[in-house]
Amino acid sequence: MSASARLFSTLVMFFIILTTAITLNRHGITHIETTRQAAEALRPLAGKFAATLFTVGIVGVGFLAIPTLAGSAAHAFAATLGGAKAWIRN
Repeated sequence: MSASARLFSTLVMFFIILTTAITLNRHGITHIETTRQAAEALRPLAGKFAATLFTVGIVGVGFLAIPTLAGSAAHAFAATLGGAKAWIRN
């Protein structure tokens, strides 16, 4: 991944966090401890569909984790069999 791509993704992440914090703060939501509170924090944005939106987001994050977990498991399996050297670039 190029440095400019990493910078761009980091900036996108930063502004998502910043926008979320500003929105929640304006609605008086400043202390979230449970997933129920996190779902309810979406109510100003999503209305009665806040819980559904939160659930879809959590499931989406789970699907994004699948390739990472599969890749790391494959690497661990290859390392166990002594084939991890094929992944190292000279």
